[in-house]
Amino acid sequence: MKNLVVTLILLTVSSSSFSQEWVDAVKRARKSYQASDYKKALTYYQRAQKLAPDDVNLSDEIGQTSYKLGDFEKSEQFFQENTAAKSSKLEKAKSFHNIGNSRMKNKNYQGAAEAYKASLRLHPESDKTRYNLSEALRQIKKEAQQKQNQSKSSENQNDANNSNGSNKDQTNRGSERNKENQKSENRWPNKTTDRILKELMKKDAETKQKIDKNLRRGVAPKSGKDW
Repeated sequence: MKNLVVTLILLTVSSSSFSQEWVDAVKRARKSYQASDYKKALTYYQRAQKLAPDDVNLSDEIGQTSYKLGDFEKSEQFFQENTAAKSSKLEKAKSFHNIGNSRMKNKNYQGAAEAYKASLRLHPESDKTRYNLSEALRQIKKEAQQKQNQSKSSENQNDANNSNGSNKDQTNRGSERNKENQKSENRWPNKTTDRILKELMKKDAETKQKIDKNLRRGVAPKSGKDW
């Protein structure tokens, strides 16, 4: 009997000590968060979480702290845990709103829009959520427009490359024809000149023979006409 009493006392003391340690960790975490020391706040929240791993009541606060530290994947994870743990529509709407914010930071605009819609179905009066939803939809439209412009730009570039290739081929063929023509022109005058020179030389030889023949016969050559 005495052993049972001692055991109960030890369990009570242990439970009390455990509860006090958890409370102290949470108090320190919240104090650090209010002082904008989010890194220290997260350390204390994690300590409290280790003491009570099945307690999801701190999920929202850990999510907020992770969000402040820029760890948006972790913040989304804890906000989702908080959504599953809450029964109040207002609390669930708040969690969905925070999930949307985390996704927006990760540029998951489609996922953010879905989270904001889920929040508005639970709490349609939230102007802030409605505004954030419109911003997510605007980003989705912007991304779609950018993809469309990139696709058009790529198509135009391909057309330009094909056109440049065609023009280059035509230029090369034209250049080759010009070279052939130039070669032909360069050869043709030489042949013509040779022919003319030969004809002149032949005529000069004939003329010289006539002059020499007339001189031997004593006939003076006729002078040309005055122009």
